[in-house]
Amino acid sequence: MKSSLSLPRIEYLPTVLIPALIGIYTSTNGLLSQIPSLIGWSFLALGQNLLNDFFDKDRKLEVGKRSLMFLTVVFTLFALPLFKLNFLIIYPLLFLVLNIVYNWKLKKIGLLDIIVLAIAYSALPYLFYADNFDWVFFSALVIGGFGIELIHEWFDQDATYKLLKNKALHLARISIGLAIIFLFYKILILKDAFFFLPMILIFIFIEIFLFLSIRPKNLRLLGIYTFWSAIFYAVAFFIIMNKL
Repeated sequence: MKSSLSLPRIEYLPTVLIPALIGIYTSTNGLLSQIPSLIGWSFLALGQNLLNDFFDKDRKLEVGKRSLMFLTVVFTLFALPLFKLNFLIIYPLLFLVLNIVYNWKLKKIGLLDIIVLAIAYSALPYLFYADNFDWVFFSALVIGGFGIELIHEWFDQDATYKLLKNKALHLARISIGLAIIFLFYKILILKDAFFFLPMILIFIFIEIFLFLSIRPKNLRLLGIYTFWSAIFYAVAFFIIMNKL
């Protein structure tokens, strides 16, 4: 029997936490004051993973549809009180709306589906925290997020793969390559954000992986390594930059 932790796919949390952490870095706020909302984003993401499974007719799970919907509602109800009731609440609410619309109507529409996911998981968490907007970080996050979602679709042969076929792989290579360029620009030209080197190395690893065209037997293994890499990156980034 699979671990209960595998049901909400906790190893995919970096997709929402990394943009959030970068947003905190570009803001005037410290990390500790934002921990409740970071937990809120985590609960929202886990709940939407379960909602994805609820709508996915092809996925075989050990729990029923009612249990999935119940857990989705529970995660969401735990998440929302962790956000302050001000105008910024629009971002987590929009995250919920985009995910519901994606699962209900857009999941089978190639390209549009991953554009919606890139906005939900990359743009919104960053914008929630970034009171000092940085177009380089934002571009790297959204383009890189688009590439990651495209890779996911390529492996699962979902809507965008069916639309683009092998061109989906080429587009993923371009997207990840552009994200690397934006981050290198931030480091080399602006001489800032050296803590992004671990993240760049992750993107470079993914780019090499794409050019080798290797299909791993277990995609979650990559997700788990990314999860621990993200923890290292987050801890180093806030200790070095004195954001605690």
